[in-house]
Amino acid sequence: MKKILTSLSGLITLTLLIISCSDGGKKIQGHWNIVEYDCIFTSSHQLTTITTYPRLLFSFYPDGTFNCNTDCNALSGNYIADDTNLSFSDISSTEIACENELIERSLKVLIPEVETYELSGDSIINMYDKKGSLLIRLSRR
Repeated sequence: MKKILTSLSGLITLTLLIISCSDGGKKIQGHWNIVEYDCIFTSSHQLTTITTYPRLLFSFYPDGTFNCNTDCNALSGNYIADDTNLSFSDISSTEIACENELIERSLKVLIPEVETYELSGDSIINMYDKKGSLLIRLSRR
């Protein structure tokens, strides 16, 4: 009897852990503006503010996919998120020749490097790499 209760308790704990982890990613679902990014073409590692491209959109969908529209091309793929961890996989992009690809070329490098995130209120997402460096900042649309 004690063995059954221990097994049942472990199963309930595991179920609650899975449910609590899977709910964390729901907070970031939706549409976001890309407002700042760490430009890979500078050595300062300071965020570059985007002011001239209002069409830059980053979307997290409930099915675990994402889409990122830059000023010319789009990136898409899969993501996994819990309360603090965020990772991207199976990333693909369109390859239209553009006059200025600075932002999208940076995002192609930065997005796979994201490992954690911080949600400020319900309006800002900060994405960090494994060293804790801020790579991308989004604001809710």
